[in-house]
Amino acid sequence: MPMKKTYYIFIILFLLVSSKIYADNNSFEIGEKLVYEIKWGVITAANLTLEVNPCEPIENIPVYHFVMSVKTSDFIDYFYKVRSLYESYTAQDLSRSFIFKKKQREGSTKREVIVNFDWNKKEASYSNFGKKEKITVLNTNTLDPLAILYFCRIIDLKEKTTIQRWVCDGKDNILSSAQILKRETKKIGIGSFDTYLIEPDLKSVGGVFKKTKNPSFKMWVTADEKRTPVFIQSKVIVGSFVVELVAIESIEKNKK
Repeated sequence: MPMKKTYYIFIILFLLVSSKIYADNNSFEIGEKLVYEIKWGVITAANLTLEVNPCEPIENIPVYHFVMSVKTSDFIDYFYKVRSLYESYTAQDLSRSFIFKKKQREGSTKREVIVNFDWNKKEASYSNFGKKEKITVLNTNTLDPLAILYFCRIIDLKEKTTIQRWVCDGKDNILSSAQILKRETKKIGIGSFDTYLIEPDLKSVGGVFKKTKNPSFKMWVTADEKRTPVFIQSKVIVGSFVVELVAIESIEKNKK
């Protein structure tokens, strides 16, 4: 089932960032919630949400608390149940990450991962269920896989340019890149959007993409200051899938 590779599907989202100096953030705010449907063929396989939560400072530095959750549909649960949660604590200027958490429940796979970014030592420590498994050397201004998505949203996008950034998940620290192919109108269920079409370089990505001959992955993000991901289309060894934005909500509204 395609959901077995959820992490690899969505890490692509997190690779699309620039090495240029970033501007003030007008793209998102605390309380934003983006809701997506993951479709495998005609089947709605899962729901995915992205949230920006309030958070206390870390080391006296203001931080964002980003949260991504993935939940398979009732039908897919019968074959391969997924209940996964990813959390990122990163500086509000989006210059570096402090903590990355991954709580995975995917079929028989279970992980309780914490990645701590130690900027004094310039290294990231990876622990699973409290057991330290690996230390990775960090490059300057490295972000975790979830924070990188939000950094992507505060940079200028231009057609026919290549963008790069260092990404660390605790086990690997890679320089990822993508091409902004063109600007075009993308029509989805909730409306039509002026977007940029972006295609990542998949050479450094493992999992299902590494096992696929000539894999494809394309993402459309809005061309306004929000730079909201609205649609993803991909073809891999287990089949084709799409990820489509279905709602933009407020976390506070949902709590009432």
